[in-house]
Amino acid sequence: MYSMTGYGKGIAENNGSKLTIELRSVNHRSLDLNIKIPRILLFLEDIVRKQISSQISRGHLDVYINYEQSELEKGLYQPNIALAQSWLDSVAKIHNAFPNVQNDITLENLVKVPDVISREEAEEDNDDPIKLCNVALSQAISTLLETREREGLALKKDLESKLDEIEENRLEIEKLAPTVVEQYRTKLNARIEEAVKPDVVDQSLLATEIALYADHVAIDEELTRLKIHVEHMREYLKETKPIGRDVEFLVQELNRETNTIGSKAQCIEITNLVLKIKNAIEKIREQAANIE
Repeated sequence: MYSMTGYGKGIAENNGSKLTIELRSVNHRSLDLNIKIPRILLFLEDIVRKQISSQISRGHLDVYINYEQSELEKGLYQPNIALAQSWLDSVAKIHNAFPNVQNDITLENLVKVPDVISREEAEEDNDDPIKLCNVALSQAISTLLETREREGLALKKDLESKLDEIEENRLEIEKLAPTVVEQYRTKLNARIEEAVKPDVVDQSLLATEIALYADHVAIDEELTRLKIHVEHMREYLKETKPIGRDVEFLVQELNRETNTIGSKAQCIEITNLVLKIKNAIEKIREQAANIE
């Protein structure tokens, strides 16, 4: 089981070039990529998207790509001899016009003249950045998944403890459920005895009333479904595939059954247990929002 929170980093180097990729992820309902990439590497964006989406299904990911070019990639310096000669000739003409001005031209002065020495633009070669990107991105995804898995294990333990809590309270409700009808029968008989003589009460009508009440407050089916949903949740937690959406759906089902139990059971003890279950379900819902 994986959390959607994590961090990963990968670095690849070759012939003086260095490409670094960092991944930071947080929870999101789907896969949402925010890629920050240098303009000279924009051709890599599609590669990055495909590689990430092939291994990660949910989460907001910020992708930071930094590229340090080797000196050769930036291009070689080339002298412009004709321009340098033209500049020197112009200086010589000025000196001839003003012979009293000392001519202190040095090589340092000459190479500082704009465009006398310029850097040629290197031929574009996408193969090396692509190779570096594949290596760095594989490393970054691998470390990201490791951190998401560690976080996922912590989430799993917490969810299992909440499921244990739900099951413990469900069993307590199961023990109390049969007593609800008997308590109603006792209270109803006591009220009748206070109001009228017992020998004038139609026992068949009384039995019908109690039967209708028993049917109204029956929660056996809801308790069974609640147990099944808890078991399904435990099975999901054993999966290695993304389970976030399945867990979110089961949380809704757990809530539905628990609400029905609470509305049917006319018993303060059961109501208190229902509140404990709802509290555990709410905590599961919060955690489920960060499960891939």
